[in-house]
Amino acid sequence: MQKIILLCEDDQDLAELMAMVLGTLHTVVPVPDGEAAIRLLCGPCRPDLLLTDLQLPGMDGLAVARLARLLLPGLPILLCSGSGIRPAGEGTLYDAYLVKPFDIGGLLAAADGLLTTARRLAG
Repeated sequence: MQKIILLCEDDQDLAELMAMVLGTLHTVVPVPDGEAAIRLLCGPCRPDLLLTDLQLPGMDGLAVARLARLLLPGLPILLCSGSGIRPAGEGTLYDAYLVKPFDIGGLLAAADGLLTTARRLAG
């Protein structure tokens, strides 16, 4: 059964590449910013994974993660960043961290690892 990944990435070219790669195994719902991601999470969208960039226009990825945790407490969150510096003291807001640039195998492994763990925890 395909899982739904909410992909919050403002770089359109990267978002398209990530959606293409992840879309071979899952349903990907791409959004360009944090506000759009939160609007979907407040509505009918119930993703199995939130994959968000750290640096976004307006609401950053940590704010998106913080609100997502409130709206859907069990939602696995994969945070991506090109800075390579993991945000200190924010470990409970996300479940995994991926440094850009990443390879396709690393992206798939991180996403599938979180989806598998979430599936096991759900019973």
